[in-house]
Amino acid sequence: MDNQPYNPLHGINLKTIVTELEAHFGFETLGKEIKVKCFTDNPSIQSSLKFLRKTPWAREKVEQLYIKNKNKIHSYTRYHSKCSISVGGKSALGKAFILSNGYSLVQMNNAA
Repeated sequence: MDNQPYNPLHGINLKTIVTELEAHFGFETLGKEIKVKCFTDNPSIQSSLKFLRKTPWAREKVEQLYIKNKNKIHSYTRYHSKCSISVGGKSALGKAFILSNGYSLVQMNNAA
């Protein structure tokens, strides 16, 4: 049995960490905090995961940033999901959030 009661990352996978950090800070801020190309040059969750899984020193920095800001991230965003919205005949992908103050927020990616 893998019992890690004092590990703050126990049960949290890298995809969750990167997704929550990106939702909270955005790639621009992540790139300033942790200077790696996967956050600054054409960033995406998938490319970041691929790089971080192969680069232990960068993964450690990302995990430490997550641990340091975990309470802020979780108090800011209670719910996060991908969504697709169509406006004026154009559709775009984005993320929907329910904030701790009860308001909703939709962050849209650039429409194709």
